[in-house]
Amino acid sequence: MTKEYVLIEYFWVTGRSKYFRMTRSLQMQ
Repeated sequence: MTKEYVLIEYFWVTGRSKYFRMTRSLQMQ
C-alpha cells in the first residue's frame, strides 16, 4: 500500500461524502 494510494482513497471517500451531503441539502430546500 503506497502513500499515494492512501491519499487517493481518502480524497475519494471524503469527496463522495461531501457530494452526498450537498445533494441532500439541495433536496431539502
